[in-house]
Amino acid sequence: MTTTVVLIGCAQNSSLNNITVDKTLKSTALCGPASSYDNPLNDVGEIVDIHPPSTGPYPYFKFLEGPVWVDSFDSGSLFFSDLGEPARIWKLTPPSTIPLLYLENSGSNGLALDNNKNLIIADRESRRITQLNLNTKKLTERIPANGVFKPNDVITRSDNSFYFTASKNGFFHVAADGKMSKAVKAVYSPNGITLSLDETKLYVGDFTNKTITSFELNHDGSVNSDSAMLFASTSGDKVDGMTTDCAGNIYVGTTAGVEVFNAAGIAIGILPTGRSSNITFGGLNRKTLYVTTPKLLKAIKLSVQGLPN
Repeated sequence: MTTTVVLIGCAQNSSLNNITVDKTLKSTALCGPASSYDNPLNDVGEIVDIHPPSTGPYPYFKFLEGPVWVDSFDSGSLFFSDLGEPARIWKLTPPSTIPLLYLENSGSNGLALDNNKNLIIADRESRRITQLNLNTKKLTERIPANGVFKPNDVITRSDNSFYFTASKNGFFHVAADGKMSKAVKAVYSPNGITLSLDETKLYVGDFTNKTITSFELNHDGSVNSDSAMLFASTSGDKVDGMTTDCAGNIYVGTTAGVEVFNAAGIAIGILPTGRSSNITFGGLNRKTLYVTTPKLLKAIKLSVQGLPN
């Protein structure tokens, strides 16, 4: 059984040969040398629903978010948030299809992975950014609460800086030394966020207006706010989490499912996962797309590799 995909645009091969290979980029290490890929929505596997455990303190999911894949943990595990009261982090280690409760009271929404294999957590409950050591479960505050922003999604860069969104306040760049930029407010309601493979562009989704805006990044990772340009408009509402595959395609969670755009912003198609809050690649060779929806985690095998966020 396979998944029926809604194809939208002309799906030509995606070539990365015009991108200069930078050995310092995490995408180079994860994706290998620049090459060409076929349509990422060819040979899509069945959508597998992953339910909460039937026993334990939380035999249900409240609202799932922020999946991130960690190759180095238990031979590869997926971590994801549940926006319960309080929020908590779950862990799924394939081939098991039963998530295990990993951390309570995490405050977490979006999750990302830094160069030291720590989770970077958008703590929406305490309105701060924290860092979690996966081995010790020790939480360290990276950006203290300032009473203003409520972090939503987060993405890390190869230089160990990161970006996070706060839907009512804009989005921010945090340098490796911890210095945080002023809010960039060129997107009305910023939510999902991801990087181009060469990390020269940042893509920010607008939860309210069904759009994705691209921004040029300066050499130090800071955002050129004057470079804002419409990258794409989505079919579904509530533009949410995003990720990037090794062909440079952008995957976007909306109410229509996972919408896929090539690097030029042309729509390729939609994976019918229902309302999708966030996305990441993981599993063997990172060819499994993990999708968080409000009540279920979903997994789909693709023919293209992607980034683990």
